[in-house]
Amino acid sequence: MRVTVAPAPHQPSRAGITVKYDPCFTVPDSVPETLGFAVETRERNDYVFEDYAFIGCEFDRLEKARFSDRMDRVGSMTVWSASITLDEIRAKNFEGSQDTNIRTRPAVSYTSRSASACYLAMNGPDGVIQIRVSDSPETDWRACAHIREAAEAIEATLPKG
Repeated sequence: MRVTVAPAPHQPSRAGITVKYDPCFTVPDSVPETLGFAVETRERNDYVFEDYAFIGCEFDRLEKARFSDRMDRVGSMTVWSASITLDEIRAKNFEGSQDTNIRTRPAVSYTSRSASACYLAMNGPDGVIQIRVSDSPETDWRACAHIREAAEAIEATLPKG
């Protein structure tokens, strides 16, 4: 990996399942790079709560934004390994929630208009792997057109089983 990040934060024992699969150390540089995200922006993005944890990594999409001559952040991709189940994701009734499969893994996709983002959660090593792809009005590139491609690229790197 071209960019190193800190280890995952401590997870309280009462969180139940400890997230061991850490996308910051397991997603190879080739995945975000192939999807158009800047590997050098690899950054830890974790959420640890009393009962569950999301351990993850974020990559920025950089391009010349409208009305700019410099490279700007116009989107991102975040990959989390979380200690919750796909049924817990389904129970939240997110906007546009839809059951699907990524190869043989059951998955749920949904959107967040307020965040200009699309999400996909699929069964993973510690519960679910959740992927968020976002965009901004400064680009014509649209996140929701690429969430499935991102999920398939991430799925190919996951342990089988």
